[in-house]
Amino acid sequence: EWRGEYIKKQDIAKKMVDPKLAEPLVKELTELSRKIEDKDREIQRVFNDEGSKAVGQVYDHIKSVVDRVAQVNGYHVVFAYPDFSSPEEKGTPQSKEMQLRPAAAQPFYVAPQVDITKMVVQYLNEWYKAPGEIPADALNPPAGGLVTPTGGQQK
Repeated sequence: EWRGEYIKKQDIAKKMVDPKLAEPLVKELTELSRKIEDKDREIQRVFNDEGSKAVGQVYDHIKSVVDRVAQVNGYHVVFAYPDFSSPEEKGTPQSKEMQLRPAAAQPFYVAPQVDITKMVVQYLNEWYKAPGEIPADALNPPAGGLVTPTGGQQK
């Protein structure tokens, strides 16, 4: 409605020959233009908020199902991989590029026994005692080899 009103007033303003008579109309056009822009921003914000909620909900649903399926079937890692949604999309350069990016395959589920974070932190703390102080043997593993996440030795 506001856009239609704006167009009508703009057409009237273009036809006016006396700039002084057009001033109030130009002021109305400016105010109307700002109202339209404000409403557009508000609508865009609502769309973004609602879209984010929907994507979050879809993600949560998929994630809970994948976690349960992985646990029930004894999977250690499940990757999320963006694939083509149609044969037409398969041929586009953008789709091919998407699949080659480093983030193309992301772990979507990782079993706790696969997580080596604690072991990495342990060795970092042992091998690198303090900032700026690196032991001479820092790049050499301990004599018995590294301890694996399950407690075994790795040579």
